[in-house]
Amino acid sequence: MSRKNGGGERQITEYADPGETFTSQYGTVTYREWCEKELARINAGGSKAMIGTDKDGNIALVRCHEAETDTAKEPVAKAA
Repeated sequence: MSRKNGGGERQITEYADPGETFTSQYGTVTYREWCEKELARINAGGSKAMIGTDKDGNIALVRCHEAETDTAKEPVAKAA
């Protein structure tokens, strides 16, 4: 999987194409599906995360600031 690292301390995973498929602990999934499953797992554990989008449309899991919603599933965080 080719991923772009956008950097930043809020970033949990690297930015990658949401439609890219790979085999994971969840079976063969797209990167978006994997991020959504991991988002649910992280948020269920008490942490606050969301799916962010960079300027190229790639997605990554990022930590939420207190002012951001803990129910965010769609790309709402923007990388520089």
